[in-house]
Amino acid sequence: VRATDDVGVASLAVTVGGVPVPLSPPDANGIQTADVPLNTPGVLDVVATAADAAGNVGTATRQVRVLDPDDTSA
Repeated sequence: VRATDDVGVASLAVTVGGVPVPLSPPDANGIQTADVPLNTPGVLDVVATAADAAGNVGTATRQVRVLDPDDTSA
């Protein structure tokens, strides 16, 4: 996950299936990562929300489909 702002990003948060996930510290390129175990088949919303010091908020949502590796008909 990466967010940018001309002054600076004040906060960045990610949820998977509505559950907050901890992010790594930013790398040299400003990218933060998260390890999320996905053990239950289904479709999950991944939502990233960033805010700057002025209170401007941006949100991006993507869906992730988790398949059961034992289901050969999926």
